[in-house]
Amino acid sequence: MVSKRVELLDVINRSSALALDGEAQKNAKGWVGCFRLVADARAARANEYYRPEAALLPTYTMNSLREFDHQLFRLDPAATDFLLRVDELVEAVPESDRNEGLIEPIFAFFEAHPLDDMGAPGTLVHLTEGFYPSYTERLLDSLRTQPSYNAILMANRILNGRLSDQERSKYMSALVETAKTPDLPRALQDLVHRFLERRRKLDAES
Repeated sequence: MVSKRVELLDVINRSSALALDGEAQKNAKGWVGCFRLVADARAARANEYYRPEAALLPTYTMNSLREFDHQLFRLDPAATDFLLRVDELVEAVPESDRNEGLIEPIFAFFEAHPLDDMGAPGTLVHLTEGFYPSYTERLLDSLRTQPSYNAILMANRILNGRLSDQERSKYMSALVETAKTPDLPRALQDLVHRFLERRRKLDAES
């Protein structure tokens, strides 16, 4: 992000110099006039290149869980720059604050956008998986109450790992019950069935 700011400033500075060419330079009255022209040129160029509504996340560091929650829910998973923006959001969270408190807002975000894959698996899934097994109860609750593409994907990723028979049965059962969720979108039904069929085939071969 810093490099993008530097590039933007470089564009503005070069554009400001161009603003002093020709007639503008002749009309400048002393240093005061020059400074005013530079300031006006920089302001115009900044407005041209910088759009708050389309800008990437600011270069500050997240200082609270509430702020992370707020910034996360401002993102649109359908936007073309979503993957870049969510990466920047996570990077803004200090290492010391990347803790289990992030689990709840991330699952709430998944549930708010149940059909979006968000990178499949993407930054948010990888971040959450770093808290294994702390997030698993929230994952199972999400599958029971408000299934989403990412919750289904995460359950399947757990099944791909080394599990006891009891644990494997728990997650397989969770996916089976998810498939029975009333009014579950067809895309999610197909996803669950595909994962279950693949898992059963692998288990039969092992």
